[in-house]
Amino acid sequence: MPSRLIDQLQMMCHTTSDSHINMLAYNYIYINEDKISRSLICPICLDPLVDPQIHVLCENSFCNHCIRKLRHCPYCRTSIMELNDLKMASHGLKNILDELQVR
Repeated sequence: MPSRLIDQLQMMCHTTSDSHINMLAYNYIYINEDKISRSLICPICLDPLVDPQIHVLCENSFCNHCIRKLRHCPYCRTSIMELNDLKMASHGLKNILDELQVR
């Protein structure tokens, strides 16, 4: 990649390697995106879930990158300040997301 493009990506991703990976993940173009189940869509960014996390109280799923920016769950409005307020999604959900077709 040309260095200027890398510089722009790093600025957009807040220059951390984890954010850089997440930014690249959001650049997928999904095939038949309109047919992807709403349960696989993050209600914050409205894209298919990336590194999904589940809020332990309401069991709703969010992208890890999206939910970590918030202090309260957008559904049940309870706090998400503690690490144990979220849990990793099941392997089943991750496998379904991995099977989504991209261009």
